[in-house]
Amino acid sequence: MVSYLVLNSFKETLDNSSLDSNTKRLIDDIRRSLYDFIQKNRERKIPFDKRRPITFKRAKKPDILNREKLTKDDTIKNDINSDFNKLSPKNFDKLTERILTILDKHNDLVSFVVENCFSKATMQPIFCEMYVKFIHILEEKYVDINTIIHEKCDMFNKQLSEFKDSVCGYRTEVTKENYDLFCEETKKKQFKKGYSQFIAHLFCSNLIQIKELRNTLKQIQHNIEESKEDPKSSYLEDNITCYIETLDKSCNKNNLELFALDIFFCEKMKAIKDLPKRLKFKIMDFQDKIKKIQKELKEDD
Repeated sequence: MVSYLVLNSFKETLDNSSLDSNTKRLIDDIRRSLYDFIQKNRERKIPFDKRRPITFKRAKKPDILNREKLTKDDTIKNDINSDFNKLSPKNFDKLTERILTILDKHNDLVSFVVENCFSKATMQPIFCEMYVKFIHILEEKYVDINTIIHEKCDMFNKQLSEFKDSVCGYRTEVTKENYDLFCEETKKKQFKKGYSQFIAHLFCSNLIQIKELRNTLKQIQHNIEESKEDPKSSYLEDNITCYIETLDKSCNKNNLELFALDIFFCEKMKAIKDLPKRLKFKIMDFQDKIKKIQKELKEDD
């Protein structure tokens, strides 16, 4: 860019006779434009050489999460949920302490935190014990935890009855057309496995009574009875597996009498016609465990 002074000195050094009229007129027009610009800046009392460059304000990025519309409670819940999503045995102490600090100021969110423990356990069965450990910490701080746990058990138990067998199963090839159904079935299977394990861990940790555990086992029994006409269905297999694994985790020689009905029901499951051998063996393994416990009890007597 050429300044006014440079342009002016440039014109004076030129031989006017060597410039044609058009060139002279262009130089004069440029000089006048620069001169007018300088005068306007002087009137504004801002030296031209000290003026800041013109900056353009960036357009605001769209808020695809609608965070501007969130209430204060929604924002706090999002923060808690974010910590839950990152929770693992390695950072357990740090993140649970952060959640507890929030709860100290917002006691009304305790139920939300307990429900998060239930939800995350159904999605991450391998971390069931970790979420039970956190509920234990909550129990020490809040007196109404047992009531909340009972409410959540009722709520999640109802979801077990909604998970019926779909047209897509282990015997069906996954295609583009049934892929969504396959994903839904996988999600349901994961829920049953995670929730039944979580309930068993809650029972073993004395956070729920036999009543809550019995309600879960009763619903799974109902699912088994409802689907036993198709002994090779994935739905039946999922429910028998969850039933046996829940019993195996919950039953021991100190509470064996609480599971007399379940021991009887194992015989009914084993008698299902055309039941796959792998499921029969799973049932028999649990029965062997019961026989071993019964033997130990007799020896103790």
